[in-house]
Amino acid sequence: MTQSVSSNSITSLVSSKLTGALPAISGAALTGVNAGVFSSTSNPTVTSNKTLGFIWANSVTGDLFNCIDATTNNNVWKNVGSGVDHVHDTSSFQGEIAGFVSGGYSADDGNTFSNNIDRFSLLSDVEATQHGDLTAARYQSSGQSSTTHGYTSGGNGWNVIDKFTFASAGNATDVGDMPELNRKSTCGHSSSTHGYAAGGATRLPSTVTIDVIGINKFSFSSDGNAPQVATLTLARSQASGNSSSTHGYTAGGTADPGTSTDQTRIDKFTFASDSNATTVGTLAQRTVGVTGQSSSTDGYTTGGYSYTLSPAAASTEIDKWSFSSDGNATDVGDLQSAVSAITGISATTKGYSAGQGSTSKIIQYFSYSSNVSGTQVGNLTLRQEFPSGTQY
Repeated sequence: MTQSVSSNSITSLVSSKLTGALPAISGAALTGVNAGVFSSTSNPTVTSNKTLGFIWANSVTGDLFNCIDATTNNNVWKNVGSGVDHVHDTSSFQGEIAGFVSGGYSADDGNTFSNNIDRFSLLSDVEATQHGDLTAARYQSSGQSSTTHGYTSGGNGWNVIDKFTFASAGNATDVGDMPELNRKSTCGHSSSTHGYAAGGATRLPSTVTIDVIGINKFSFSSDGNAPQVATLTLARSQASGNSSSTHGYTAGGTADPGTSTDQTRIDKFTFASDSNATTVGTLAQRTVGVTGQSSSTDGYTTGGYSYTLSPAAASTEIDKWSFSSDGNATDVGDLQSAVSAITGISATTKGYSAGQGSTSKIIQYFSYSSNVSGTQVGNLTLRQEFPSGTQY
């Protein structure tokens, strides 16, 4: 029996019985079909779990989001609409959108202190652009990152804690103070709720510079001053600052008082309580003016002025140690260029170093997974020595 097809419906049709070419028909009456863009009244989240390249449209704001990392429950969405309000993990010690470099001693600014805030993309290899200005020009400050703002703490001649917005360009505002007027060369650390500045050096009225042992802490939610809450195992300056989700680490740098082996010391303190640091390992080389980067599992130091080299000189070395097991660091790779007096920025898959005074303003990175030689990806707007770094 031949089945008839009425104009109202098609029922009990077996797909295997369809043969030959179907005639062309209009799709104007089709419903529930998305032409490559998913529409919603809200923004995507890190757990939206779509495929790489998926486009999400917010029908209320008009913003479009592109899924640039489809890791399960940790999606990264780039806002290609307004270009702000990206969707990413809320860890403050790693960035997924942009890195920022603030202040420094600039050869391009008349061999003087700089108040420049530079921004560069962590999503593509492009040149840095100026994001804004600090409230005061300074160098040898430290950087801290909340999920929405960058902080620049202390520095040569200043005790100011500056704060600036990541999502939109603009100048920083003064939101607090360090206890000392001239606290410089500190190490920056970031928990989910607080910024920390550890160690450093301060100049007494007699012009004698002494290293500092204190760990200072300030709140991201309420702003304000940064009182001392704990101490390192010994006074030190020009060391690296690293952060895991639970602890801050300070590695390398000068040591006062201390032996040459103290210049390789890795200290660790907990974010959960205001407790003194303990020593958990040593670096593979003695370095000052070194910088730090942090993956989710490991701490890294890069560059610096190495006293392990003979004669002492700027270094290319990348050292790495485990957050979970602590222990000594090992040499796992090299930057493209030997650098010191730089700053470090931590992305989720790469570590970045930027700057170096009169000789370089390059931005270079290395991969956490392969630990291979660094690659230059761009330049800062100025040559800057001892700037501070933050990430978004």
